Amino acid sequence: MTQAINKKSVVDRPMSGIFFQGMAAMFKIRDWLRPRGVLLDEIPLKVGDTVLDWGCGPGSYIPELATRVGQNGAVIAVDIHPLAMQRVGTLAKRRGLCNIKLSLTDGVHLPDLVDSSIDVALLFDVFHMLGDQEGVLREIYRILRPGGVLAVNDPHMDQDDLAARVTRSGQFKLVKRGAHSFTFTPISGPYTEGAA
Repeated sequence: MTQAINKKSVVDRPMSGIFFQGMAAMFKIRDWLRPRGVLLDEIPLKVGDTVLDWGCGPGSYIPELATRVGQNGAVIAVDIHPLAMQRVGTLAKRRGLCNIKLSLTDGVHLPDLVDSSIDVALLFDVFHMLGDQEGVLREIYRILRPGGVLAVNDPHMDQDDLAARVTRSGQFKLVKRGAHSFTFTPISGPYTEGAA
């Protein structure tokens, strides 16, 4: 993602296709050196959960998430880049993963998802790239079920600053600091416009 500034807000735009392809190649190496399951072990995932992977990129977490939530669960892969949707769709088809859904976002909104419909949302290695971090947190708050979980990992940021940015909105409280990620829960029921 790259950012362009206008007078009203910061708007995310997809990175170039060449940059995306390079990032995907680097992630293959990263994932081979440190399988993504190591990070997911810190997240309270259950069979049957509906999980959202915001900023899914080429789909590093998708196969493992699909396995962990099982056929009765669902994994929603979200990204701003059409190449990400193409890659994840191809990955799901190639591996026979029938519980994957794709959602192309404008960088902040997920109009195809209803309120309180997600059990677990992941913001892994993407928070530093979000132009409207507060807007994304509001949208995740809206779609998380009461008692749901937001898991955040971003090695590109100071970890105390990362936790502070998520809790600053007043919508999430930190419940666990793991070796690789933070786990937050919504402070109270579903998001309503004007909250925070």
